[in-house]
Amino acid sequence: MGSILNPKTGGEYYDNRLYQSFRELNPSNIEVITDKSFSKNRLELSKELYRRINNSDKNDITIYNTAIFPYIIFALFRNSLSRNKKVVLGIHHHFRFKEQSGFKRLIFYILEKLCLKLSTDIICPNPYIIDGLKKIGCNKVTYIGHPFEHKVQSISNHEKFKFLYVGTVYERKGLTYLIDAINLLPDKLKKEIELNIVGETSHTQYVDNLRTKINEYNLDSTIFLRGRVSKDDLNKYYCNAYCFLFPSLYEGYGLVIEEAMSYGLPVIAFNNSAIPYTIHDKENGLLANNRDSLDFARKIELAINDETLYEVMCKGALHSYSKSHSLTDFKKEINTLYTKLQKTYE
Repeated sequence: MGSILNPKTGGEYYDNRLYQSFRELNPSNIEVITDKSFSKNRLELSKELYRRINNSDKNDITIYNTAIFPYIIFALFRNSLSRNKKVVLGIHHHFRFKEQSGFKRLIFYILEKLCLKLSTDIICPNPYIIDGLKKIGCNKVTYIGHPFEHKVQSISNHEKFKFLYVGTVYERKGLTYLIDAINLLPDKLKKEIELNIVGETSHTQYVDNLRTKINEYNLDSTIFLRGRVSKDDLNKYYCNAYCFLFPSLYEGYGLVIEEAMSYGLPVIAFNNSAIPYTIHDKENGLLANNRDSLDFARKIELAINDETLYEVMCKGALHSYSKSHSLTDFKKEINTLYTKLQKTYE
C-alpha cells in the first residue's frame, strides 16, 4: 500500500497534492506524520499526535487524514479544552463507520463524528461527503475538489468487448459482484469479452477468493487479474478498452472514474454513495441497481448493443472530464483557506 509521500490510491494522491501545495505556501514549517510512521506501535502514534498538537509552542496548522481518527481523538479533545487552541484540519474522504457492521459500526460512528466535530475545519473533496457531514451536524467544511492536470492525452480506440477495472483489489471494490455479472451474460458474449482487472493485489485472501470464483465459472480465458502495472501499460489498457467497469460498494469520490472518462470511456457502476455525483445515467455511463449483478450484466449488454447510446456516453465522458477540477483551481482554494486561517488565528 502507499502513503501520502508514496501515493498509490486516489485518496493518497489527493493528500499528496494537498501537502505539496501547503509546502509551497510555507515550506519551512510542515512535515508528515501518518499511521504508517508508527505501524509497529499504534500507541506511539497517539502519543506523538497528542504531543505535537497540545505540547508545542508553535502556531502550526496540523493537517491529518480522518482515517486515523482513533489515534488523534484524545489530542483533539484536549485541544478543544485549551485556551490557546491550535488549528487542526481533517481531510475527510469517506466515512469509515460505513465499512463496519453491528456494534463496531456504532462505536466507529460515535468516535468518527466526535473527531470531525472537534476539528477546526474539515477539508472535503466531494459534495457527496459534504452532504453526509452536514447530516451529522458538521458544518465547518471547506470544499477543495480533486485536481486534474487536464493534459493532452490519448483517447481510447474503443475496442469492442474489451472491458477494464482499475483500482485496489479488495472487498469494498465489489469485484465478486462484477465476476457474477460477467457470468450472467449470454454464453456468446462471455466468449467474446475480455475483462482486465488492474491494481494492487496485496489483499491475498480476497484475491484468492476471486481466483476461485473465476475458476468455478470457467472464466479463466475471460477475466484476467493483472496486478499493478507500469504507467505505460496502464495507458495501453485504457486506450484499448471499450468500457470501464466499476462495481465499488462505497466511494467517497472515485477518482478513477474521472481518470477513465479522460480517455472517453463510459463507466458502468453501482448506484451508491458518491458514484451518481459523477456518473449520470445514459449521459456519461450507466448506473446499475446497488449490489445487483444481474442488472450490472444488463448494463454491460446495453453498452455493447446500443451503439447510438454508446457514442453519446463516450462524448459525455469527455465532457464530464473537461469540467472537472483543475490543478490551478485546487491551488487557489488552498491559498484562500490558508489566508483565512492565518487571519482568523493569528
